[in-house]
Amino acid sequence: MHEIIIFTLREKSFSQSYLPLEQAKEDSELSKPICGMAIIADHKNHYFKSLDEDLAGQRHIFLTGHKNGKVLMWRSDSYIGMLTDYKDEITCMSQCYEGIVICTWRGNLHIWDTHLTRSVKTIELSALPFKVLSFNIMSIDFN
Repeated sequence: MHEIIIFTLREKSFSQSYLPLEQAKEDSELSKPICGMAIIADHKNHYFKSLDEDLAGQRHIFLTGHKNGKVLMWRSDSYIGMLTDYKDEITCMSQCYEGIVICTWRGNLHIWDTHLTRSVKTIELSALPFKVLSFNIMSIDFN
């Protein structure tokens, strides 16, 4: 059995929760997570209503990227749903100025808006005018 462990720090109080991956029942072939990240959702995010815990008008959503290309969404106590399925292994995720970037093993960067309503841009490394040795993205950082 695979689990996601979520660590939470609020006002000098530390807690942790364990979520079995089996909660994502819609996917019978769910692979283990490769990467993950947390974002803070506000009322503009259409997943906001799926989160029961109110904290000054903001709530946490946890994203996990999987080997089978799925990006799943979680709250601190249960599964919310699938954000997308790219069919290629999700290798890393990060926040950027434009929103959330989700990278795949084939060298695609999918940029989502900050409210997770749509993918606003896809960048294919193979389509860039310069050549690289490998298009496999292992990590990403924005400064």
